[in-house]
Amino acid sequence: MKRFNPKSREYRVLKYYWQLYLKNYDGLEKRKSQWFALLKGHMTQEQLVVIGLNLDQQFRQAHQAAHTLVKAFQKRDYRSFKAALVNIENVSSQLMTNIKNFIKNRQNFIYRIQIEFKIKIEKRTQFVNKLNSKYNFINTG
Repeated sequence: MKRFNPKSREYRVLKYYWQLYLKNYDGLEKRKSQWFALLKGHMTQEQLVVIGLNLDQQFRQAHQAAHTLVKAFQKRDYRSFKAALVNIENVSSQLMTNIKNFIKNRQNFIYRIQIEFKIKIEKRTQFVNKLNSKYNFINTG
């Protein structure tokens, strides 16, 4: 950001529309164009994000790495999460620090997924047992 002039188009693409870079790529509007006042033009959200990602290769790689990790984490897919951690290269030092923490604590990630799965099974079992007890009470009563 600091290398761009604050009055330039590149600076405005990155600075004022930062929320679009945080959105999942599938959630961006790809067909309907809209007016972006600070850029003085019509374009889709996807086009705006692509313009911003094309400004810097390191930003593009960090964006892709972060979204790959988030997608794997949301799906609770340990294999793709682990593969994403291994395939990360040429990212900023701040992001690399977070990635090293993920690598160091990946066992906690597996443990957390297993615990959540066991809790879901336990809740489901308790619900089924309640239904069965109510059904038996109604039919025997």
